[in-house]
Amino acid sequence: MIGGFGVPGKGKDSGNLRLARVAVRLAADSGRILPNQRAETIAKERDAYAFDNPPPGVDRNIIDKIWDSYEAKLPSAIRALERGSFTPSDWRTVLEHMIGQSARSPDYLVRAATYLATQRIGTPTRDELQLERLKTLANTPAFMADCRYALVRRPADGPRFFVNDKGYAAPLQDPETGLANVVFPLSPEIAVLMVVGAGQPSDNFDVRPMRKLTMTPATVALINEASWQLSGIQFLIGHPQDIPHMLRLDAAKPLQPPLLGPYRGTGDAGLCDWAVSTEVASRLTVFNVNGTWIGAGPSPNV
Repeated sequence: MIGGFGVPGKGKDSGNLRLARVAVRLAADSGRILPNQRAETIAKERDAYAFDNPPPGVDRNIIDKIWDSYEAKLPSAIRALERGSFTPSDWRTVLEHMIGQSARSPDYLVRAATYLATQRIGTPTRDELQLERLKTLANTPAFMADCRYALVRRPADGPRFFVNDKGYAAPLQDPETGLANVVFPLSPEIAVLMVVGAGQPSDNFDVRPMRKLTMTPATVALINEASWQLSGIQFLIGHPQDIPHMLRLDAAKPLQPPLLGPYRGTGDAGLCDWAVSTEVASRLTVFNVNGTWIGAGPSPNV
């Protein structure tokens, strides 16, 4: 997916996103830019998800096999969403990717260790942390069923989306409704906006997003700022032509909602006006994602 944010290879390499070139802005090292990185070299770590001594009946590489179950399908699913001609299968592949982000954050093991340390005395082992990762993956679909989703597009006259190594931008609190939003950039052109706590049993969220919306340039810029400001990221990825825009991102800049509204042609004042119905308004609660989503840590009870 990283390669989809950059410049494709040439000739026979044009269809291989691993060989695409992207720009990388490092969260450390004063925000230094690496201007022309091959996608396959970024965030590469051997056996990052493997068990050392898996419990009986658990495959040592079960977590990698979960990633493998959807990653090969993800590029074509994203292209289908970009075209607007996607199937329920394409949408479910994107949801699997979003579920995966809850347990793939670069700071996940630190957060999981902090959580487990509150449950008992002692330092958790690597395998216990990997088990916690599996629990997060198992619990996340129920959390997501309580959300509503929109497929959002950048305007032709606006900036492209960037993506960080957590795969999402948060927190984006909507002052109009009090609801929290999490945005998952899928490509420079499109993203999925998830409104936390707005879901209804009748939504069929796993079949299609509820809305398709075009963001204003200022809203895409806001999402990019939020991606850069998210706690615990290591880097931000964008198109090499957008390096000047990447360098203007400011970790200390307040995230202010766009004055003229977030979307083109809707008249909405808030990011998630479209997700709020009468039945939802009666039970709204503020969800503070604290730099993460699915609560403040690796498990729903954190």
